[in-house]
Amino acid sequence: MQVASLMTREVATCRPETTLAAAAVTMREKGVGFLPVVGGNQRLEGVLTDRDALMAVVAAGKAPMALPVSLAMRSPVTTCASDLGLDAALQLLAQARLHRLPVTDEAGRLVGVISIDDLARAAERKGDPAFQQTVALALSAIVRRRSVPDDED
Repeated sequence: MQVASLMTREVATCRPETTLAAAAVTMREKGVGFLPVVGGNQRLEGVLTDRDALMAVVAAGKAPMALPVSLAMRSPVTTCASDLGLDAALQLLAQARLHRLPVTDEAGRLVGVISIDDLARAAERKGDPAFQQTVALALSAIVRRRSVPDDED
């Protein structure tokens, strides 16, 4: 099974020049905490999470309507192709400790997003114990607490 079979194709996005306030409104309206950031020709330039936006606003000490998404977005972005196998997508998510993986075409244009939610539901539907274990192990790696360096205790 490939990523294309599970990915969400209709994805809310924003642009680098969108304000953090406008991005937050989009997140609230769409019920998401993540927006791919696209530039010209739908090319993926970064991703923005609700946490990234909040941290940027607090760090800048300015109103979110005065700050562009480009200030808070993460870039470069770990992505995958739609023909990637689900096991490989799980490995990518686990290694990078990501909850969502943008799916791009060969030109870097956003074509969808696959999330840990999509993969967990697929494991439940599929009923394949080996795939279920692979999903469980990947989820465990993704949500594992990051260790705090000794000098930050």
